[in-house]
Amino acid sequence: MRNWKVILSLVAIFLAGIVTGAVLTVRVVKSVADRNLNPEHWPASLVESYRHRLKLTPDQVENMRPAIEEGRQEWKQAMEQAIRTHVGIMRHLDEQMTPLLTDEQKKVQEQMREELRKKLRERFNLKQLPDS
Repeated sequence: MRNWKVILSLVAIFLAGIVTGAVLTVRVVKSVADRNLNPEHWPASLVESYRHRLKLTPDQVENMRPAIEEGRQEWKQAMEQAIRTHVGIMRHLDEQMTPLLTDEQKKVQEQMREELRKKLRERFNLKQLPDS
């Protein structure tokens, strides 16, 4: 039992490492996901990746740009449709839930809605959410 301080210190160090690793992992994954899911970053990063890995000529790079831009536009439209669907589902859910809530709960629900709207606008770089 004399070594309890040593054991407790080792456990504390181990737990601190777990927490630090988890926080850093979440931040890195979020950063990478935000960058890769944002269609505004596509043309430059995709062209650069192709240019470097495939050793493309300048002519090939220029000829690829229209196809990549078209893909970016299609991705953006698909994401907007997914957001419209998501917003529609959430509105329908809210319509069913709201009558069951107290006035205080309705205030919290509205705050939750606004937080979700803000998060979607920021994540997908939208000035406003598309109508469902």
